[in-house]
Amino acid sequence: MESSVWIEELRIYYSHHILIRYLGEKLPKYLVLENPDGYGWVIGVFFPFVGEYAPLEEEGEDRLAFHTAKEARTYVDNNLD
Repeated sequence: MESSVWIEELRIYYSHHILIRYLGEKLPKYLVLENPDGYGWVIGVFFPFVGEYAPLEEEGEDRLAFHTAKEARTYVDNNLD
């Protein structure tokens, strides 16, 4: 696995080591942010067909919420792409 590179901007962490191509540019595929609906930290994924980040989980699924941003970033590094 390549080294993990997360860059924080305004308390949102972007996965600069896992990228996705969108309109000719490489963008971070995942982000980790404070849960806007309540407790903890959640993961978002970039969807190129709509050009924006959305929750990792499908609508109706329980949302993964982590105690810390580091736990959420580690989950991405170990379980996604």
